[in-house]
Order: sequence, then structure tokens, then C-alpha cells
Amino acid sequence: MMLARGQASPGETVIIDDITRIRSVELSPEDEAEFAHFTAILVQTSWIYSFDFRYQKKAARSHVDAAGEFFAIADAAYAAGHTRAFIDNAHSSAELVAKAELLLMKQIGSGRANHKDIQRIGSAFLHMRDIHSLLGRLSTLRFPARYLLGELTVTADELERLRAGLADALGVAQRRVATRGLPRQPAGGQDKTG
Repeated sequence: MMLARGQASPGETVIIDDITRIRSVELSPEDEAEFAHFTAILVQTSWIYSFDFRYQKKAARSHVDAAGEFFAIADAAYAAGHTRAFIDNAHSSAELVAKAELLLMKQIGSGRANHKDIQRIGSAFLHMRDIHSLLGRLSTLRFPARYLLGELTVTADELERLRAGLADALGVAQRRVATRGLPRQPAGGQDKTG
């Protein structure tokens, strides 16, 4: 959004010399859904910068929405004491959260990625250590829970920690994909980015 001398309507041509302030830069909805950007504009004697380094936001949002559905089922299974159903659905939710983050960083495409690729690629990023750890533990528990391979050994305390950790990870993922661009500066703050 920009402010110009005189009245200007959205979509109307404005001469660069008439611009007095730029409050934000937003890509078209089609471009915003797929591309990251760094934009620099010289307005009079000041440079205005805007950036959003997240890629594949539309696909990431879809993955986070699906993760939320699996979490809802996992949470209901947890409340009902259905440990196996909790673990299997929690694993699906955690994996979708991890994949959404990898999509935002363009580390994988929006197509099919297998369990091992998501864990292997995600392990390289420090900011993903919590979801990576959670996903690793759920993967270990999933084999005896879902496929009945080996003995399922997990305490009630660990189940609660897994549930709480996944709820936190899902909340972070929902915030990461919720907004177009970066959050706006608070009123009265420097308004140099969008």
C-alpha cells in the first residue's frame, strides 16, 4: 500500500514522484501463493524494503490444514485413551507440519515426499529441531502402534508431552502460514517493510 499526493484509486497509475510513502508491498494472490520475494523501491531519497522469503505458501497452508485435522483426531483418541490411534494420527499430523515447513523453505516440492525424506531433509535445520525430534519419536512408536511390530512401550507422561509438543508445533505452523507477507509494524513504529 502506498500514499500519494492527491487522490489515487486502487489500480490507478501513479507517477513515482507523487509517492510520499509506501506502507507495504504485496504480490498478486497467484504469485504470493508460490514465490518468495525481496523488493526494494527508491521513493524520493529513501529506500523502502519489503520481503517474504517463504515459498509455496498455498501448498504449505493446505498441509497445515490437514495437520490440524489429524491433530483433532489424535487429540480425541488421546482423551479417549486410544493410544494406538493417538500415535498414528499424531505422527501424520507431525509429518504434515514438518513437510509444510520444508515447503516454505523450498526444500521439497509440493508433490509426494516419503517419510524418510521429510525426516532427513528436516534434520538439517536447527529451527526444526523440536518437530524433528517429535516426529522421530512418533515414528519409532508408530511401528508397534500401527503395524503391531514389537511391543508398544510408552508412559502416560510421555504421551502427554507428545500431545502438548504437537499442539505447540501445529500452532507455530498455523501462524507461519496465516499471513500474507510479514506481520505489520505496530502503530508508531518504523514503517519501512511490508
